[in-house]
Amino acid sequence: MTEHDSKPFLAILVGDSLSMPRYEAGVQVEDTYSYSLEMWWRERYSRVITWSLSEGGVTLQHLVGNSHDFLSRVGPGRIDVCIVHLGIVDCAPRPLPYLMRLGLSLAPPILRNRAVNFLHQNRQKLFKLGWSFRFTSPSKFGKIYSDLIQLLNLQCRRVYVINIAPGLETVYRHSPGLKESIVRYNEIIGKATFGMDGVKSIDAFGEFQNAPERYLTADLHITKEAHNWICEQIVGYEEFV
Repeated sequence: MTEHDSKPFLAILVGDSLSMPRYEAGVQVEDTYSYSLEMWWRERYSRVITWSLSEGGVTLQHLVGNSHDFLSRVGPGRIDVCIVHLGIVDCAPRPLPYLMRLGLSLAPPILRNRAVNFLHQNRQKLFKLGWSFRFTSPSKFGKIYSDLIQLLNLQCRRVYVINIAPGLETVYRHSPGLKESIVRYNEIIGKATFGMDGVKSIDAFGEFQNAPERYLTADLHITKEAHNWICEQIVGYEEFV
């Protein structure tokens, strides 16, 4: 038995809110794919640690900071599996750029509420006029994402990448340009991971758009069935390790 094999199996999750529970959509902690995977790994290995670096509503750059900090603490070659599931926060069109949105959050409540109501009521009109912004530009996203995957591929035995899930048609109508943006950023994700040894891609976009009512919620999140499908894909690879 090697020194590494004598240690617990360690898996980490780097994701946004789509990787997390969401009780409003009927997704409890025990319904998430990370929990199901942990239970499956526990049947295979004597000791298992799963560690989530996920946060809701944050950008890739923020999650990269979490990852770098964690990797520096656990040391090289310590992680068995890393799951990367992010991108919707970066690519979704917004009526305000990030810094302006931050400034608005600091405004007096009466002004903030009026501005938010105006933006909500006129969101579609603004987007159709070309007044839309992304928190992370495609070029910046591609560079940061590629660097992250290369780092994780060096530090972890296996990496699973889940691309950005689609939205329901009602969501696309509310946010013109969202579908095109998701497709574009998924192309960036695909390019960053193509042909990399040790990296497996899970095509959530392709699967979920074939049965959107089964896998997607009205608030751009995923259902229990979607979590279960992701778990099955990763287990399918893990069984042959």
